[in-house]
Amino acid sequence: MPLSDHEKRLLAEMEAALEQDDPRLVSTLTGKARTRKASRVLAGGVTVLVGMAIIISGLIAGCSGRDSRLSRGLGWSRSDFLEPLCPR
Repeated sequence: MPLSDHEKRLLAEMEAALEQDDPRLVSTLTGKARTRKASRVLAGGVTVLVGMAIIISGLIAGCSGRDSRLSRGLGWSRSDFLEPLCPR
């Protein structure tokens, strides 16, 4: 059974009043708001990708044959960690 014109107008007025009173609730109910959990998952994913990029760039730099100042200062050499990973 469809709504009458009067009921449609009342419903539109109630929606407009709700949007003005509590826009946050409206965005949550319509699914447009990003929840804290979604934000944390996104931040975690970005962190993992950045970490992987750092590790891969470190392996590439280590396989290039140059030891970093930190590794020399700690007494580590390329052969300690990267020899099995670096192709000849």
